[in-house]
Formats: sequence, structure tokens, C-alpha cells
Amino acid sequence: MKRAICLFVALILAVIMYTASSESIDLQGISDDALIDLLNSVQTELINRGIVRSGELAEGIYYVGKDIVAGSYNIICANMDEKESSYYTLVPSMDLYNMYLELDKEMYVALESNRLGNDKPVKIDLNDGAVFIVKSNPIRLEALANNLVP
Repeated sequence: MKRAICLFVALILAVIMYTASSESIDLQGISDDALIDLLNSVQTELINRGIVRSGELAEGIYYVGKDIVAGSYNIICANMDEKESSYYTLVPSMDLYNMYLELDKEMYVALESNRLGNDKPVKIDLNDGAVFIVKSNPIRLEALANNLVP
């Protein structure tokens, strides 16, 4: 009887281990919007881990040192339509960003935005603790040689 119980438990553990090791994400079951969000999250994580030296950042709020590795980057509007632009804001510290949010929940809209075309890259230094806000159209980010990424 003990042997049968041990064999049964071992079989269950083997099935669980096999199932856990062979799991994959069913991309067919994900909506288009969720798939795009997943892609943006993966691209941002690859940049943050230093696995890739460039990528696109979608509209959103990014924390330098958490979402993006601190360093020097060239940035450009990722949209290739020459009539399109991206807008971004760089807030030097989380404290300053939080101060703006406390004043007015929509205050981040009033922060100075910088226009970014797709004709000429702009060099930007992102320091730990800063907040980088992409306000419209994705931004292409490319790490410069002095960044400590592979």
C-alpha cells in the first residue's frame, strides 16, 4: 500500500513538473491591445536588463534605474512619417515628479514637453532617479557606447 501511494505521488509530481516546464504563452488568445502592451513591456525590460542596446518606448511613464538603465542615449521619434513627432519630458527626480502630482493630478501634462522629430537624433542623459515621460508616439532609444551594457 505504501508503495502504491509513493508511486502515485511520484507520478503526480512528474506530471506537474512536465506541465510547468512545457508551459508557453498562448499568443492566439491575447487581444491585439494586450499583445502590443506585452511587446512594449518586453522591449522595455530588454533595455533595462542591458540585453539590447536599443528599442522603442511607447507612451508612458518610465523610472530611470527601474524601467530604463541610467546612461546616455540617442532618441528619435520612432514613427517614420515625417509629419509625426514624439513629445517627451524628463523630470530630474522622483521627488519633483511627486510634487507636481500632488499639486494637480493633471499637472504632468503641464510639464515642459520637448518635441522630437524623426530626422535627427537627440542625445539625452538619463540619471538614476529621474522620470522619463513619453507623451505621444513611440520614441526609439539607442544606448551610446559609454553605457555599461553588453
